[in-house]
Amino acid sequence: MNCFVTGVPLSDIHREFFSTRENDQNWRIMITSSELSFLCKKVAASLNAKFANAQNAVNLVGLLPGCIYFISELTQHITFDYKLHFLQMSLYSDQMLNSALSPFISEQNVVLIDDIVESGSTMRRLLALIPQAFSCTCLSVQKQISFCGCDFVPRCKLAGFGIAQNGRKMNWDHIFCSEGENIVFEFRKQFEGIFE
Repeated sequence: MNCFVTGVPLSDIHREFFSTRENDQNWRIMITSSELSFLCKKVAASLNAKFANAQNAVNLVGLLPGCIYFISELTQHITFDYKLHFLQMSLYSDQMLNSALSPFISEQNVVLIDDIVESGSTMRRLLALIPQAFSCTCLSVQKQISFCGCDFVPRCKLAGFGIAQNGRKMNWDHIFCSEGENIVFEFRKQFEGIFE
């Protein structure tokens, strides 16, 4: 299997990545950093089309800590005026969350940004409070998201690009899966269609 952007074999990328790290043979590359950049540009293009004529700055609300890598790359390709805000969901009770979101309740242009939507419970909780907001994510496990780079990620153990395992590995620049070659192979067969 090769990277769909660069054509470099995944085995070469894996070997280079772990040449300066403790090699963990259980982790296989699911999405390369080049492919993630492509997804970020794809999502940014959709956002740019949606908000091209926005009269006021769009409120981009990043959900910490996972959104950091995605939002950093995404905003490099955004062409409309925006204001950047962050929420660390684990710090908020329902009452505190209502207070934190109150500035956005009457705003028309609000985008809630996360790295990956798995169960969808966090995004549903926020959209219940700001129903006019749009959801935005790099990856989704078959959930309805307004703006998404790839919406068919399998439910499996992932790490990298903001996705952490036990508070670690979120700084890996590729996304890795630790649950077997078959999951990666089946995902990448479908994933190739994004690049055609």
